[in-house]
Amino acid sequence: MPMPMFTLRPATWDDAPYVADLRRRTMNDVVCALKGAWDDTTEQADFEARFHPTGMYTVWVGGVRAGSVGLMAKPDHDYLQFFFLEPQMQGRGLGAAIFQHLLRRKARAALPLRLHASRTNTAVHRFYAR
Repeated sequence: MPMPMFTLRPATWDDAPYVADLRRRTMNDVVCALKGAWDDTTEQADFEARFHPTGMYTVWVGGVRAGSVGLMAKPDHDYLQFFFLEPQMQGRGLGAAIFQHLLRRKARAALPLRLHASRTNTAVHRFYAR
């Protein structure tokens, strides 16, 4: 399968509503498995406390937003805060292409890329295991 063409654009504060909505659409099942339900007030407050466009990118494919990625710079590594793709863009190799791109960037900078995934998010464990 050919590598999907994508662009990572630095996020701005104007991207916050899109990223919050994408987070809800892609993480609802995981949050419900962990907490029993998605509470809009709690989840929005959590998002607002964590969202800052520094180190965050929107993913674009063919001129359309296809996702968002958040990286946090640490002294000895970068931390992958989140990686959300539009549901219709999943399963097409786009996520793998973006992740490989991030790994190559970190290798050039001689910094490892670290992440955390909830035990209940089995789909993401399968993705990163590849």
